[in-house]
Amino acid sequence: MFRKKNGSIGKDRFPSIISWTQVESKDKNSQLIYCYPRQNDNIKKGKFFNVKEHERAIYLKHGELIAELSGGTYELEKKSRVKGTEIIWFDTSMHQIFWGIPKINGIPSRDGFIFGMFGDLKLNIYNVNIFYKYVIGGNKEWSLQQMKDWIISLFHVVLRDIFKEYDISEIFQESRDIIMNKVVSKVCEEMNLYGLELDAFNILGFKPPDNAKEILNSKQEQAYRFKNWLENEKKRDIEDRIFIQYRIKSLKSRLQGLQNDLLENKITREAYDSKRQTINEFIEEANSELEPDNRYEK
Repeated sequence: MFRKKNGSIGKDRFPSIISWTQVESKDKNSQLIYCYPRQNDNIKKGKFFNVKEHERAIYLKHGELIAELSGGTYELEKKSRVKGTEIIWFDTSMHQIFWGIPKINGIPSRDGFIFGMFGDLKLNIYNVNIFYKYVIGGNKEWSLQQMKDWIISLFHVVLRDIFKEYDISEIFQESRDIIMNKVVSKVCEEMNLYGLELDAFNILGFKPPDNAKEILNSKQEQAYRFKNWLENEKKRDIEDRIFIQYRIKSLKSRLQGLQNDLLENKITREAYDSKRQTINEFIEEANSELEPDNRYEK
């Protein structure tokens, strides 16, 4: 079939080493794979082929996967330089893709509102065999735009499964952070199933439905009022704790005064014990009011 070559190959002897010459471009139609032979290529003359470090390749025989190849130069044996032999290169470098789901074809919430969303991600192909089999499906060309279209179709399924469990107010306000963590985790999991490694995933914004603005504004007003109430309650609690601490300090001072009166025989032992018990009960009660208050924790 083929064998990997060690060392360099003289270009004067073999000037036509087969490789993928990528055109550096951020155009949406830039290709992620390259297939050889193409139309007008003569595979009988293709003795050597090269796979760059940022590439992976697969070797096919009559459509059957024979081997997956990493970076290096390979010699194609003469008996393999025949019709039915194919080599497909994959660009495995990192790619940034901006994605968006419009409202008109958006994601439904549990209470029936349709909303859009948009963001960006960075990914690379880490398993070319799985990617070729389950994403490309045997195609001999695959562009960055096709990748983007495929990702958006995947997002429609993944995001619908998550957001159908939440009302529109939870998505946009109440449970937003929790939902976002679920989305990132699920998207990473799904990408791995298709041989893709997700380096970053961001939801940059939402497109709320027009008919939900009244509900969202009402919820926002409720959240604002609750926040103000909570801040006022916490402020009052702080003031109360300061007063209690002052009261405890005063009681301890009175207790010290009683001890001095006892030592100076200004009060009897019976009177001292009675008053000390009463003051200690007040101190114990005040300390109980200083215990942590979890009323406002969610």
